[in-house]
Amino acid sequence: LLLRGELGAGKTTLVQGLAWALGLPRDRYAQSPTYALALTYPTAPPLHHLDLYRFGETPLAAGLLDDYFDVAAITCVEWPEHAPRSLPREHFAITLSDALGGGRSAVIVATEGLAQRLAAWVASL
Repeated sequence: LLLRGELGAGKTTLVQGLAWALGLPRDRYAQSPTYALALTYPTAPPLHHLDLYRFGETPLAAGLLDDYFDVAAITCVEWPEHAPRSLPREHFAITLSDALGGGRSAVIVATEGLAQRLAAWVASL
């Protein structure tokens, strides 16, 4: 999940809700990994939370980030535009912003291949 939005848009709050939905105890909170780069939460499946705000696109970046993209986990990436070549080709992009009249708005876009697989899975239900 590539999470986009201005500072304070709710990216970390979205990860918090996902972590709780995946089984993180309610007394534990997802924190922004701005200075740590990545945090992993003991959920099922595991939840990786990356923040690339202070990260740049370097040859080292791809090697570091590869460890967090596997099919047995969910990976949420804040500020993905800071390392676009290091991200998986197939992904959901979620853009968070203020909504008209208050609250938040979320626009979710899937890459074509992922959208086709999701549609096939839904059709099979």
